[in-house]
This record gives sequence, C-alpha cells and structure tokens, in this order.
Amino acid sequence: MRGYLPSLDPVAFLAFPAVFVNAAHGQNAFLSAALIGGGFLVMNRRPVLAGACFGAMAYKPHLALVIPFALIFARRWTTLIVAAATAASFCLASLIAFGASTWGGFFADASFAGAALQNNLVGNEKMRSVFAAVRLLRGSLALAWGAQIVAALGAIGALWLLQWLAFRTSAEAPAVVCAG
Repeated sequence: MRGYLPSLDPVAFLAFPAVFVNAAHGQNAFLSAALIGGGFLVMNRRPVLAGACFGAMAYKPHLALVIPFALIFARRWTTLIVAAATAASFCLASLIAFGASTWGGFFADASFAGAALQNNLVGNEKMRSVFAAVRLLRGSLALAWGAQIVAALGAIGALWLLQWLAFRTSAEAPAVVCAG
C-alpha cells in the first residue's frame, strides 16, 4: 500500500471493512492483493519480478484471468513469459511434491465446483460476478452464463481499448483490477 499511497498512515487500511471480513474468514485476499498490486507496482522497473508475482497467482487463477490479456495488449512480453514460466513451475513443483493424484483430485472436483456454483451451494450473495447477480435476480443458468461471457469479453475489450488509446498509462493497473 505504501508504494501506491506513500502519505497513507500505515494503519489507515483498517478503515476498510473488507480487511476484517478477510481476517475473520481466513481468506487469502491479502496475499492475492500483494501479488497483483505488487506486480503492477514494479512492472515498469522490474518486469521479471512482476511476472513472478503474476505467475504466483496460479494458486488462485480465477482472480488473475485478465492479466495475460492485459500483458499482451501492453506488449509486456518479458512479464508475460516469466508469469507463464512461474505458474508452470508452481504446477510442476506441486506435481513433484504431492504426486499426480492431487492433480487428478483437482480435476475430478472441478465438476463438483461447477455444480456448486450453478446450484447456489456457495451462495450467490457472497460472489461479485455478473453470473451471481443474474442468479440473485432469478435469471436462468443460460442467461447468467451468457451475461458473464458478455461481461468478460467487454472487460477484455476495455483493456484492449485502454492500451490502444493510452499505451501503458497509470490507468493500466486499476483497469486490470476493475476488469478482473
């Protein structure tokens, strides 16, 4: 936070209610925010370190889905390649450390995770997505998925447009966070 807001009081972040929700639920948002925010903070000066930060998001890939698109649109090839190599390295390390059965379990449970999402077992009120919003409004699964796809394509299109209109501006990081 100090890198983005140098004059911020170190405890000012406690004013944000999500800090307490995250701490109470033992979630990993602090780590995800540090990896994504840190990656964008150092990207111009240290593209390899930024790529390593983005690649480490392999532990929670759905939070970083738009980052590769943003890196391609901004022609940040070094960062993109290092991010891909880091993500692949983490996957390989987990394969070596825990064996192929964990990956088999991961893929086997993927269908359960999809069913949980579609049948509101997670709680649509807990998610920030167009899919969840449509489902909360009693929209059908087809409508929810369609709306989610349109929103995702729109977000990716907005990232492209940003780079086309204003290449590598200070709006890059906030735009990616909003698009994600």
